[in-house]
Amino acid sequence: MPNEPIYRLSEVRALEAGAAAFRAGHDPLAAARDALADVAVDYLAVAEFGGRPTLVIAAWIGATRLIDNIPLDRREFPQPIAAGAAQESKNG
Repeated sequence: MPNEPIYRLSEVRALEAGAAAFRAGHDPLAAARDALADVAVDYLAVAEFGGRPTLVIAAWIGATRLIDNIPLDRREFPQPIAAGAAQESKNG
């Protein structure tokens, strides 16, 4: 698949969208599903892990099956590292 990195970002965005929808009192599955519009979703569900509602996603990105999850009550998301900053930290 030529745009695998873009589709991988779709899964991360879907997790973030689901968590944001949950915090706003909306359907986290619908928000995540919208963000995964062009991805082959294997499953998408809300499950309890450690007593916390958690959005779980499994999706096929090309020949790779990605599985990820996020607690829906999470307040903050890690900030992505810019490519240049990551390279600098390897060299520095």
